[in-house]
Amino acid sequence: MAVDADEVVRRAEAEGLRLVRFLWSGNDGTIRAKSSARDGLRDRLTSGIGLTQGMYAMNVLDQLQPIEGMGPVGEVRLVPDLDTFRALPYAPAVGAVLVDQATPAGEPAPACPRGFLRRMTARLAERGTVLRAAFENEFSLAIEVEDGWAPIDESLCFSTIGATAAQDYVADLADALDAQDIALAQYYPELGHGQQEVSVAHAPALRAADEQVLVRETIRAVATAHGLVASAHKAAYVAAKHGLVGLTKVVGLENAGNGITCNAVCPGWVRTPLVEKQISDIAAQKGISQEQAARELLGEKQPSMTFVSPEQLGGTVAFLCSPAADQITGTTLAVDGGWTAQ
Repeated sequence: MAVDADEVVRRAEAEGLRLVRFLWSGNDGTIRAKSSARDGLRDRLTSGIGLTQGMYAMNVLDQLQPIEGMGPVGEVRLVPDLDTFRALPYAPAVGAVLVDQATPAGEPAPACPRGFLRRMTARLAERGTVLRAAFENEFSLAIEVEDGWAPIDESLCFSTIGATAAQDYVADLADALDAQDIALAQYYPELGHGQQEVSVAHAPALRAADEQVLVRETIRAVATAHGLVASAHKAAYVAAKHGLVGLTKVVGLENAGNGITCNAVCPGWVRTPLVEKQISDIAAQKGISQEQAARELLGEKQPSMTFVSPEQLGGTVAFLCSPAADQITGTTLAVDGGWTAQ
């Protein structure tokens, strides 16, 4: 039986909720929310909350990208899927609901992520296929130390020493997931120092995607309660990098002798906007200058103590495209100031 707005309001009042977060995952992968107070909640549950359509074009640095039809003028509505409502066990007096995005006329917004998944699921159903999914979350736990942050443990992969170091956190994480009716399937400490992995049970695609949003929120929130920092999203990043290296090898082999080469250039620290933000964060956290922070960042990994320049990367690519590199294919070239030589 579908939940209606009156039922959500009744539950919010019974549980003493002061705020209800309207949650969505942006195109940049960032989980965002607008919250409604309990006063006026019923109206917002039915009519939604306004959101500038420019958020569709916002990247992970909150920089608005120049995409036609996705500027700051004009809005969509964040319309809750009331069946997803729940109280958040890690946030006192706060609930949450996942939202669809609709045009002011009430039609599904073309760029709504949940709407897109619904359309793809329906197309598969037309072909007699049911889409189910599960997510494996990998993240690192760190504790604050005198000069910054350190992994919660330095144990080996799947070591019970690592499991013991994180056991209080994991117990509370499991309780918080269970309180949200999210089925935890497995947990274990992973390969990296402080690295953890949790996987959840598979579910129909939309429910699985919704639960993944809630799992990510819960991982971070429970870590905060334990005085830890959870650094997520690394599994996808690492998998993508390893996947590109494998793809490079296959393309190189398949086209050997055809006058086509394929190689991967693997840079060390490049002074990109993302790295600039890391430098600024280090400077602010430690009360040092930007230049001192930059040297500290380089000192962690890059023995040359110099950033790789775009010109150096461009020169490497130009060389790989030259006749002198005709016999170089299916390999990786590290341009990293000695990073991988250590």
